[in-house]
Amino acid sequence: MYYKLYNLLVDGDKHPILEGSIYNQKQKILEDNIFLIGEHLDKKEVGSNFTIILDRTSKTKGRKELDKTYCTMSNCGALFLVSKQSADFFNNLKIDNLQFFDVEIKGANYEKSDQKIVNITSILPEAINRELSKIDYFDDGDIQRINSLVLYEDKIPPNVSIFLVDPLESIIIVHEKLKEAIERENLSGFLFESLLPPPKRNLFARPKKI
Repeated sequence: MYYKLYNLLVDGDKHPILEGSIYNQKQKILEDNIFLIGEHLDKKEVGSNFTIILDRTSKTKGRKELDKTYCTMSNCGALFLVSKQSADFFNNLKIDNLQFFDVEIKGANYEKSDQKIVNITSILPEAINRELSKIDYFDDGDIQRINSLVLYEDKIPPNVSIFLVDPLESIIIVHEKLKEAIERENLSGFLFESLLPPPKRNLFARPKKI
């Protein structure tokens, strides 16, 4: 069974809200979310390490830090931002389709340099059951928004426990074993939603006459 990992606020009144812009080491603003394409990134080519400059809409003062922080950039959308403890946890599990990038976060009376941006290097658009999922499309046929998601679980490689489904949607899918491991580790800020199961085939049903 698979779950969707939300990029949502756990509690907008108690926990940090990070909003702003992200720059690479060359001080160039990232105009596209390179962390949504589902590919391994060359750290030198993308200009790692990164810097996030928070804007005035960010909420940090007196907020309790989480192991997964709500973080959305005006120039490239949502980021998968985690604590060092979370990064160490994933590394200990030896999940081979995750990369971690150092990032320095700067804002008014707020600076952090111990968090990591996670890059998921697996994307499986073929796992989307487009017939049963509820999807809005652009005129060119690209996915605009996935309102509800049904997966072809038999099209997901058995060794992949976390992956993306579309480069324009910041939807992260997690296998239930990884979800349970995260919950056992008591990592905060991780919110999951169960996906609709694919319909079971009736092996004894007679084919319809045409």
